[in-house]
Amino acid sequence: EHLPQMHPFDLRAMVDQLLPRGGSGHVAHATDSSVHLPEPPGLHPPRRGTRMMGFMDTSELIRSVPTDLFRGGEWVPAGNRATFPVHNPATGDVLAEVADATPDDAMRAVDAAVTAGRGWAATPPRERAELLRAVWAKISERADDVALLMTLEMGKALPESRSEVAYGTEFLRWFSEEAVR
Repeated sequence: EHLPQMHPFDLRAMVDQLLPRGGSGHVAHATDSSVHLPEPPGLHPPRRGTRMMGFMDTSELIRSVPTDLFRGGEWVPAGNRATFPVHNPATGDVLAEVADATPDDAMRAVDAAVTAGRGWAATPPRERAELLRAVWAKISERADDVALLMTLEMGKALPESRSEVAYGTEFLRWFSEEAVR
């Protein structure tokens, strides 16, 4: 049995939204789930055939990244609708305009996290393990794209970004194995 309507802390669905796949306009979930998150405004699934050298086309990749806040299982703009530019430090170009969260947004996010925490705590360990493992697999599958986004946003060398993605995802895999112990 699944949690009521939508589990606000469904990592698998959230990562599917952040790392979309396919050209059909539908997001392919890492594993079957009755949970579906609303598509964030401005999310454009990549076209087929735009990957080169392991990467999605850069402009498509940037357009595929949600720019609103993810809170309580929904993509929402900042409370004051303010945004701020994310610049490529190498060129000064604006990569995207993202939601500029307010202190009230932060408090609503904390409240949503507390609510989600109750559902996560009630999730059986095996299911938590499978969710974490699916998130690890999804991010690992898209590691080159995540690394490219990090490089574009922070200006770090691409090999360093790749190493950071690999290092970070290992925590998901490790905790997926620990969840059932």
